Amino acid sequence: MKNIFKILSFNINKTEEEKRTFKVGILSTLLLEAGIVVTLIRNDKHDSIKFIFLSIIIAIICILMLISIKLYEIYIFLSADYIIYTVRTGDNLITISEQFLPECNPFRTAYIIKIKNNIDESLYPGEQILIPIKHKI
Repeated sequence: MKNIFKILSFNINKTEEEKRTFKVGILSTLLLEAGIVVTLIRNDKHDSIKFIFLSIIIAIICILMLISIKLYEIYIFLSADYIIYTVRTGDNLITISEQFLPECNPFRTAYIIKIKNNIDESLYPGEQILIPIKHKI
């Protein structure tokens, strides 16, 4: 359980695609919220409760989107199959991550490998570590 909380940290490097997606999500939410506020200002009717409720729902959806970014890493950590990999000369956690889980963010996968194997420093040739691979159904 302690390892799951380590994975939930937001200090891991993001790929360019993740950065763009995050920015688009935040910008879209801000535009929706701004539209609701402008409509509230223009509208003198007593329908403002609906707009406030809508604004709260949009904010909650945005927060849930930010939280859901971490779900895939938790899924990998809990349900992935692990293999024993013998480190070769020139290997590092990023290249190993890209080799075994290319569809995931290599920085996050490397972090999962680090947590799973209690690695504090660099890898050494001949060292055996557990590597997550896609769960076979």
